[in-house]
Amino acid sequence: MNLRYASNFLGLALMSSAAMAQPSLNTTDHVPVVGQTVALRTTNGFTSDGPSGANATIDYWNLFPSATGNRNTYYTPSFGTIAGAALGSTDGGSDTTFWSVTSDGLTVVGMRGDLEGVLTYTDPVVEMKLPLAFGGSWTDVGAANYVAFGFPVTRTVSLSGTANGFGVLNLPNQTSHEVLRVKVRRQVTENSAITVVNRIANITYYFAQNSAHPIMKLTVDSTSAGMSWSVTRAVEYIGDAALVGVEEFQDAEIAFLAYPNPANERVHLDQRGAVRADRVELMDAQGRIVRLEGVNTDLHVMGLNGVEPGVYTLRTWKGSTMLGTRSVVVQ
Repeated sequence: MNLRYASNFLGLALMSSAAMAQPSLNTTDHVPVVGQTVALRTTNGFTSDGPSGANATIDYWNLFPSATGNRNTYYTPSFGTIAGAALGSTDGGSDTTFWSVTSDGLTVVGMRGDLEGVLTYTDPVVEMKLPLAFGGSWTDVGAANYVAFGFPVTRTVSLSGTANGFGVLNLPNQTSHEVLRVKVRRQVTENSAITVVNRIANITYYFAQNSAHPIMKLTVDSTSAGMSWSVTRAVEYIGDAALVGVEEFQDAEIAFLAYPNPANERVHLDQRGAVRADRVELMDAQGRIVRLEGVNTDLHVMGLNGVEPGVYTLRTWKGSTMLGTRSVVVQ
């Protein structure tokens, strides 16, 4: 990893006292933890990645009426596969990205896939600069080597990012306040004796102040193995596009506590001062629901008898709206 430039500064003059608070990303609140599972809706129908600038209103509440599927993102232990990796991220398939948290931010140190096998970046890439606030930007380059179909391949990566907007994000079933818009451009070149493949991904992330995983990610992926380019678009977001007229919750209203952590015989779900969930799920690291209980009080107690030791995710729901998640270690 060789970070070329990083800065955090205010992009505009001082705002009035009525202006919206500016969100910022940091290693405490915006790095996923091992055992976290994030349920996502997926589709490919978007034409705009939203406005930039301060105090923007980003409206996507009616843009995804035909979401095509669901996907879980699992944050898993690195299992010592890649030196220096703190966790891996996967959708449950064969591909895994391995991450570390450095003084520069959230850094990709390795990958596992059908084409590459397991590779370690000789020069890791800072995928997300941390801390990061509105107006901040960074650039980085990276490199890796692997063998595909018997041929050595050199991968080079060039990445740039900027936090160029903040405001309110409206999704089909939720409104999130104090959302930071981060634009990332990643160019990857795979160079071997038989071909050169170029891939450019333009990614727009929207991060809420209290969510380690982006609440929406828009990707325009362009790939070329010659003269022509193929372009695909993809959307991932936390929510349910099939719902309309669902009550909207502000971020501060959906906070809850889970304790003790680590837990032994029971875990307490404390929702005092927050929107009360009507059910809670306990999921293992593979995304399997091992316990599902109805909730009818602000302080719910879930027994853990029969739950194997490990890292689990508590996920709370109100009707068809997911309110939030917390990671819990069961001993």
